[in-house]
Amino acid sequence: MFRDVAVSKRVFCAVILHSLLHVLVCPLHAAKPGQWLPVDDYDEFEEEIEKEILCSEPGKIANGETVVWGEGMLLEYRCKPGYSPVGITHGACDVKTGTWTIEPPVCTDEGCPQLTPPAHGIVNVDTSGGLATIVCRLVTL
Repeated sequence: MFRDVAVSKRVFCAVILHSLLHVLVCPLHAAKPGQWLPVDDYDEFEEEIEKEILCSEPGKIANGETVVWGEGMLLEYRCKPGYSPVGITHGACDVKTGTWTIEPPVCTDEGCPQLTPPAHGIVNVDTSGGLATIVCRLVTL
């Protein structure tokens, strides 16, 4: 779901932990290959950041919100309650091209909850999920 995004002297990587997006910086010229630094420890790279091409403000999405964070390098789309995202919700700014690494998702209506049939009847739902009919059975005593 995530891909590394090369930026001048580092690689931004995204890792999901406990439903939160955590960002690490991997300097390409680190003392040891695979040495990772927390995002708040890259002060030495600030001059390089100024030379990079920043991404433009991403567009808004219907039934959701757009959140840009991490000094304008990270993007998250969130859907309003009752809506679910179709597509990728977390991305990064590729500073070589100045473009976001993902397309905006679509927030779709989660629909109506399942209906419980009555004790002496059934629920029929049409194929679109937009109309439900409750049919009661005759009970003779």
